[in-house]
Amino acid sequence: MCGRYRLSKRKPLIEEYFDTANEVDWEPRYNIAPSQNVGIVRQDPVSSPRFVGV
Repeated sequence: MCGRYRLSKRKPLIEEYFDTANEVDWEPRYNIAPSQNVGIVRQDPVSSPRFVGV
């Protein structure tokens, strides 16, 4: 079993929920393999802004 998963929420909902804003563009995907790039939310430990990255 390879452990596939999905990212079904749209970008504006993720940005609103995590209070982020950036220029990374992505669409929801429903069959993400372990070897594919996927969006993540990360926070700078020194300052508190959050970023969505790929």
